[in-house]
Amino acid sequence: MFTRMLLPVVPALILCGSLAAESAADTAEKQQWKVQLAGDSAVVQIAEGTEHKFVRATITALRDAGSEKISLRVLVPNSDAAETKLTYWVKIMDGAAKILASADLPYKHLTTIIDQLKKAGVTEIKLVVRG
Repeated sequence: MFTRMLLPVVPALILCGSLAAESAADTAEKQQWKVQLAGDSAVVQIAEGTEHKFVRATITALRDAGSEKISLRVLVPNSDAAETKLTYWVKIMDGAAKILASADLPYKHLTTIIDQLKKAGVTEIKLVVRG
């Protein structure tokens, strides 16, 4: 099925600590997705236009972190990342990623998504923790 096509891993990158200002770029279309965790299950909501390599990286990261059941859905515009506890959002713009994570997100999920984003070619990563 669709999930199996997303398994292979992709290229590499350098991890940097900041994200370029999004002021003028806020109006540009961003590639983004949200992940909600519940036990060994994960729901990935993906915005239209998000590159396949980032979806594949997210699924690989979830599997590496121990998620056994992964559901893919379309991201609902203007939905709030704080609606569940174990949640993180990823937004990609111009090769840079911004990760907005809940404070109780398990470390293994954070490290695996960062590793997979590196492999997918992200050049900068900014982490913001909520809660």
